[in-house]
Amino acid sequence: MLDQLYARQHVLNVTPPEQVVIVGCGGVGTWAALFLALAGTPKIVLIDSDVVEIHNLNRTLFRPYHVGMKKVDALHELLLDVRPTISVETYPMRSDAIPAPIRNDWASHIVLDCRDEISPLVGYAETPVNGGYDGRCITLSVNPRLNDIFAESQFVQYRITPSYVVPAALIGLFMANDLCNGHHAHDPSQEWVINVDLAHLNEILLRGSNGVMYGTE
Repeated sequence: MLDQLYARQHVLNVTPPEQVVIVGCGGVGTWAALFLALAGTPKIVLIDSDVVEIHNLNRTLFRPYHVGMKKVDALHELLLDVRPTISVETYPMRSDAIPAPIRNDWASHIVLDCRDEISPLVGYAETPVNGGYDGRCITLSVNPRLNDIFAESQFVQYRITPSYVVPAALIGLFMANDLCNGHHAHDPSQEWVINVDLAHLNEILLRGSNGVMYGTE
């Protein structure tokens, strides 16, 4: 069954991580979790103390009946819908309330910081890839140095802001894509940051591609 399920991605050498901890299950976290589950990550840990609210429905796959549920429970349900065999652990609490012995068990897990707080994630492994948005402007970062230069960094972490589905889904996609396509190839001492205004995303992609832009001089 699994061989058939992933037959078309095996030839691409897509290698989803075995274990991922996702801190924050809002717009970015839900998409990152779903993309990783679809790609074949067998174990995902979800951490979030919040409940689903009506405004979450404009940028996630949460259903109207999820409103009022803990986000980790609603996302757990969505993950099982797409991958019934996936292993999911849920912690409906703040990340800093997780007991140290449990966090220590996640030493080999990749951690994705998808919180709606602008502060370093304390007590966890450094997140290898991150992103945030402010309206239509998104920031994507590989090897973010949040704990070292957070106050001076130009990195904009996800926060409560006017939003719609595309920024959250794109950042979740960026995170999952990086983890599934050899993040280990990046120089861990180097931080890469890109800022994109989504109003110009199509133009940026077309001009940066190897294709042809028709109708231009």
